[in-house]
Amino acid sequence: MAWLTRVSNADALVVDVRGNTGGTTPTKLIRAVMERFWPWWTEFAADVGFLWLRSAGEGEFSIRPDGSGAIWRPPYEQPEEPVFRGRLAVLVDRATGSAAEDFAMPLLVTKRAILIGEKTSGSTGQPVICQRAGFSMGVGAIRASLPDGRAFENVGLRPDVSVDMSPEDLSSGRDPALALALELLASDG
Repeated sequence: MAWLTRVSNADALVVDVRGNTGGTTPTKLIRAVMERFWPWWTEFAADVGFLWLRSAGEGEFSIRPDGSGAIWRPPYEQPEEPVFRGRLAVLVDRATGSAAEDFAMPLLVTKRAILIGEKTSGSTGQPVICQRAGFSMGVGAIRASLPDGRAFENVGLRPDVSVDMSPEDLSSGRDPALALALELLASDG
């Protein structure tokens, strides 16, 4: 977060999460750039008890009428004193997943940032790991959808502006997504 404090007076910032397959949700970073309330994922799990414990009794919790599991809509997240208030662009690609999507989603749905690049991977993480006969496999324990109910799992986040990298871009070192982000942020100023 020290780097964000150093650039806190900048007019604009580009955050590149391309190739970031996840880890721990960067809650402090989200809070440092958000200026408004924001929604979180709507989650579904077949294991009602697991989802109930995960919800900690907050938000809207319901059991599906057919008994196939439960749905949890967390309460809106509340902004704290943001560190960065300037214009924001986030670069994403097909390898952007899990916690990196947790970072990008609230910025996208609240229009706090412009997302540029490729559709993200559509993975919440949260796997249950199964190990058998010398291999391991992660099976998603939670299904998430966007706050408005649109599918997210195996769909991903669609950026505001789609930009694909061509083989020619890669071989020449060109980065059309970054170039477009810089152009868009400069024209907004």
